[in-house]
Amino acid sequence: NMVLIIRYFLLFCAIIYFNEAKKEFSPPEIVCMDNLKIDKNYIEAIIEDNSTQFLPENDEVFNKFLHCFFVARNLQDENGELKYENIINHVKQLPRKYFGGEKNDEAPVGLPIATEATLSCKNLPRGDTYGKTAVQAQNCIDRKMTELIQEGQ
Repeated sequence: NMVLIIRYFLLFCAIIYFNEAKKEFSPPEIVCMDNLKIDKNYIEAIIEDNSTQFLPENDEVFNKFLHCFFVARNLQDENGELKYENIINHVKQLPRKYFGGEKNDEAPVGLPIATEATLSCKNLPRGDTYGKTAVQAQNCIDRKMTELIQEGQ
């Protein structure tokens, strides 16, 4: 009887672990994957890839997904124009730990860094697709925020 209880406990722990390990997608991300018929595992593999901090710029499937997500979050319009004020307001809230801050630094990036990083990427050449434009902009902004945060430490 005790062995059975231990087995159920271990199974319960395993289920919790695997649920925690999976990326939790937001409703707009799920809608985009469903509408574009993209497998969640495909997007998750790209987002969870720890070999690089940046997104792949030449992955057509991911580019379509990111354009859809940017439109859903009002960061880009249907014609591929980036909405820089909205991007600034979005990224200023993100934790510094994702951009070169200390591992447990939950403090937000903040308005000055978000503004400088985003505006420094405003004159990037457009990608050949709206999605590629979104990915290139995100990579540029992430790169610049990381530089600014690391300089400030």
